[in-house]
Order: sequence, then C-alpha cells, then structure tokens
Amino acid sequence: MISLKDDDTRSGIIQDGENQTSYSIISSAKSPFFFKTGIHSRLRVLNTAFLNFELGTFFSLDTNREYQVQFGDAPAGQFDRSWEGLTWSVGGILPLSVFEAKFGKKE
Repeated sequence: MISLKDDDTRSGIIQDGENQTSYSIISSAKSPFFFKTGIHSRLRVLNTAFLNFELGTFFSLDTNREYQVQFGDAPAGQFDRSWEGLTWSVGGILPLSVFEAKFGKKE
C-alpha cells in the first residue's frame, strides 16, 4: 500500500495545436536508504572553539524511486532514479563552558 505522501502519480492531456495526447506518470517509492562517505576536519580557533570542514559524497546501492510513463496509446516506458551527489559543509563549535563563564552569575 502506498501512502498519499509517496504517491506522485500524475495524468492529464497535452495539447499541441489541434492534437491532444493523454499522458500518465506512475511513481512508486523504493528503498529510502543511502550511504554517505567523506572526509572531516576540525581546526582549533582561539583555544576555545573549533571550525569544522566536511566534504563528502552520498550514493545508494539500489533504486530509490521507479517511474512508469505512458503517452497516448504508445507502450509504457519505465525508468528509475537513484540518489547520488556531493555534499560539503562548514560549521563552528563553541563549548558551553564559554557561555557559562560569560553569562553565569557568581554570587
């Protein structure tokens, strides 16, 4: 059973001048899992914080979604999609002890 949030089924009519052609696209979800690999680096900044750098790639071993497309009376065609790509990020880490020293009340 496919839930409504995973149902990307579409159908309609394409009109080109006098000609009309019906179409339908049926989508079915497959594996939602993927893998991520990469390198990660952390640099110390001002003896209290860190600057993070990450460069990676993600990929799936199997198909993530399948599509079946049909135009008019032509035989249906089928294709699939897999997740693949590059990712990068830059971020910072500031320890809580820095905030405690600055905003903590000493009595």
